Amino acid sequence: DIDLLSSNYDIPYMQYDNKYHSIDKDKLYKYLHNKLLLSYTALDNYYKCKFKYYLNNILKINIIKDDFAILIGNVCHYVLLHMDDIDFNFSNVFDEYISNEREFSKRELFFLVTHGIYHLLGYDHMTEEEEKVMFKKQEDVLNEYGITR
Repeated sequence: DIDLLSSNYDIPYMQYDNKYHSIDKDKLYKYLHNKLLLSYTALDNYYKCKFKYYLNNILKINIIKDDFAILIGNVCHYVLLHMDDIDFNFSNVFDEYISNEREFSKRELFFLVTHGIYHLLGYDHMTEEEEKVMFKKQEDVLNEYGITR
């Protein structure tokens, strides 16, 4: 019956080639809109399993849709992104992100309220250390070059 079946489909039966054929870089960059965004998680995925990286970061097929650990990481990144803002207020930035994200379970809310990103980031420690270091603040460097945000 396989002859009858294979004659009805244009499938090269028993002729599969499992050798690696490289991806055309021009097509890949066009698909990615000439941007390849990397993060620690993306590089870790690539290191652990190149196929997992391909599925998650290139094809954008992600099995995990809503994970609390990912939310915590996203909140941390968001807060860190805004730490150098002139009018930065930790609570306001944190609350802004959380209120716009999604509904939380009681367990998640308990964790966020009792531990919070404030303590996860070690915000108190970071602000103390920032006062001790000799590096110029980003805003001061921008002002030196006449650049305003």
